[in-house]
Amino acid sequence: MPEIKYKTEGLKITAIECERSTEKTVWFKAVSIYKHGKTELRRASRRASRMSEFTCYFDTWDEAYEYLLEKQKRKVQELKKKTQIENSLLGQIKKMKKPEE
Repeated sequence: MPEIKYKTEGLKITAIECERSTEKTVWFKAVSIYKHGKTELRRASRRASRMSEFTCYFDTWDEAYEYLLEKQKRKVQELKKKTQIENSLLGQIKKMKKPEE
C-alpha cells in the first residue's frame, strides 16, 4: 500500500506516493519516457536516499517544514558570522596608515 512522504527540493515541499521506505531510503514510481522505435510512457520504480544535498524525504509535512526552516536559519547565522569577519577586516584596512618616506 502506498504511503505519503514529503519531499523538500529548494524551497518547495511536495507530497509524493512511496511504494515503501526504510530509515535511509524511499522507493517511488517515477514517470519516464523511453524511445525504442516509438515513444511510450512507463512508470518505473526509483530508489532515493532520504537525505541528500538537494532533496530530502520526510514522513510528515511538519518535519519537512522544520528541516527547511532550520536549514535556512543555519545559512543566515553563517552569513552573519562571515559578515562580522569581513567587517573586522574592513576596519583593519581603514585603520592603515601610509608609511612615512
